[in-house]
Amino acid sequence: PANNKNNLVVVLVHGFNSKKNSNTNIALIKILSKQNISSLRIDLFGHGESEGKFEELTLSKAISGIESAINYLK
Repeated sequence: PANNKNNLVVVLVHGFNSKKNSNTNIALIKILSKQNISSLRIDLFGHGESEGKFEELTLSKAISGIESAINYLK
């Protein structure tokens, strides 16, 4: 948000077989926003709006998605 003066950003990563718009992530962004902390929600490979088949998900692909989100923020 524009009022985030502390430059803090939390990358929210959903759990197994979930998605970035899960009820948990939505609740977390509300809590973080009240503390003036920005957040970025991502869908891991094969989940939600991300490309790929769920059956092809590997730990390496999940980590790569998280690293891409961090690099995007940098």
